Amino acid sequence: MMKRTRSAKGFTAVEVLVSMTLFAIGAAGVISMLRVSIQGNADARRFDMATQIAAEWQARLRRDSMAWTTPDAFNNVGNIQNTQFLKDAAILTSPLQADANWLQPLPAAPGTFGTSNAFDILGREIPQGDPATFFCVNYRLDFLNPNNAQALANATSPIRAEVRVFWPRNEQAPPTGCQPPANTTTSTQYHFLYTATVIRRNAT
Repeated sequence: MMKRTRSAKGFTAVEVLVSMTLFAIGAAGVISMLRVSIQGNADARRFDMATQIAAEWQARLRRDSMAWTTPDAFNNVGNIQNTQFLKDAAILTSPLQADANWLQPLPAAPGTFGTSNAFDILGREIPQGDPATFFCVNYRLDFLNPNNAQALANATSPIRAEVRVFWPRNEQAPPTGCQPPANTTTSTQYHFLYTATVIRRNAT
């Protein structure tokens, strides 16, 4: 009598569990890579926005300096008060009161653009204090001449204008009132971008 043989096909429970484990490990690795890639793309896009915002504020400071035209050969009375941003820097009004503090522009009238230091997550200028604020700007001025008093008396000495843009990192809370942390060098809450340009009084 011939014996019937039944071919055994399929996987054992152990093989299925091992396969599922390997698949889960691979999927976790792929998801982790995608997360890092997405975060890197977002950081790069925001850094590009911050660079454009800094360039815009450099242009604003250069444009502001055009309103500072005296003292000159015909008028020894300075008119730095005609400027909007430069007049707030102590070093440009009295070098003995100069400090290294970062400045914020005073809030402009509602609906006035080109003066706010607050920008939303898309890099659009918004009123200061708006809850949608994501990027913030500060600026700082200093004479390149080591003798601040002489530079101020000359009034045509070049001025170093630094612009700082900061925004939250890792989806943390946006800055409140555009106030940076006390110690920016050890901050883990914000990204910082620093740029600098040179401006001077309009001597034409």
